[in-house]
Amino acid sequence: MAQALGAQVREVLFTSGGTEADNLAVIGCAMAKHGGSDLSGAHIVTTPIEHKAVLAALHEAERMGARASLLPVDANGVVSLEALDRALAGALPGGKPCVVSVMWVNNETGVVQPVGEIAARCAAAGVPFHTDAVQAFGKLPVRLEQHPGITFCSISAHKVGGPKGVGAIFVRERKGVHPLLHGGGQQGGLRPGTENVPAPWRWAPRPSWRRRSRRRPARAWPRSVTPCRAHCSRA
Repeated sequence: MAQALGAQVREVLFTSGGTEADNLAVIGCAMAKHGGSDLSGAHIVTTPIEHKAVLAALHEAERMGARASLLPVDANGVVSLEALDRALAGALPGGKPCVVSVMWVNNETGVVQPVGEIAARCAAAGVPFHTDAVQAFGKLPVRLEQHPGITFCSISAHKVGGPKGVGAIFVRERKGVHPLLHGGGQQGGLRPGTENVPAPWRWAPRPSWRRRSRRRPARAWPRSVTPCRAHCSRA
């Protein structure tokens, strides 16, 4: 999985799906920046067209004391880079953000955001950047070594032919995120609990999303099984 993302093994954590990954990035980053669950003074910037997993995490962060700002998008659904620059400069109410979250590809419209440019601007401003790449991974080149400004990246298995109930989050710097679960040291303590080993194992070996091809592989009959010729001739 790390190889597919262009990441280091230590930078990839498995989760229960994209929703958990988004929550860990948005809330976990804000908690790490502000030293705990009191997010008073935290400022989170995102867009109004994000997946509900990000927007719901944003609402929870607001309940914990954070302030939220939504960047406008144009008629094509592309985020305003000028508004992003104002936010990064601390010109919006709430001051300089502790994290910016913009999805790579919209799950309803298919609009591709200029993630590379957004990541570069966030990095220049010293602000962590999270992108929900659930709809991008396996369809577009998602090579995180080419985007050093991406701090967090969420992906999900079932969008690329893998099993449901498993996802992953790329975390460039582990000290930049606070765990939402507690009680174990698995995955560096950032996502504690006994790992669901079969799910990532069933996800990672599948080659179809690497080739970005939707063709199903030819059925391989076990040596002990002889296919019915009559049935196969009618198929």
